[in-house]
Amino acid sequence: MVAWSKLTQDKGCGGLGIKNERKMNEALLMKWRWRWRWPKETTSDSGKIYGLETQGNGQDRLIWQGCSSGKFTVKSIYEMANRSNADKDPIFELIWRDVAPPRVQCFGLLTYLGRVKTSEYLLRIGVITDAKQAICKFCSYDFESLDHMFIHYMHA
Repeated sequence: MVAWSKLTQDKGCGGLGIKNERKMNEALLMKWRWRWRWPKETTSDSGKIYGLETQGNGQDRLIWQGCSSGKFTVKSIYEMANRSNADKDPIFELIWRDVAPPRVQCFGLLTYLGRVKTSEYLLRIGVITDAKQAICKFCSYDFESLDHMFIHYMHA
């Protein structure tokens, strides 16, 4: 299992890029606030998301600072709210390249995160209680772990 908060992260940061419902809802509400031009500075539950600036030659107009075009988009507000401070890991670029089917990419992600349900993992979380049950069924030599299956297994 992987935490939902991890899955909603950007693919480059180890998630699946699933949209965060709360942040998307805030972005859509901001669209209405922008459309009605309520406050000059708008905040959300998570704090200040954007500021508004007035410019004009004789007439003021609102300029959206979250996008280079100056036009408000839900995508730009969502991206601002969803920015992560985590650095992108180059391993995730390798996982998400379009060289394998999506199920293989997801398996690669689970493998990298150490979340594949091997016998060793099940023993560690308490699903298996007897260490003898966690021994590899094919070689009967070592625990069935990710390292054993992909690196140390004699037939890998």
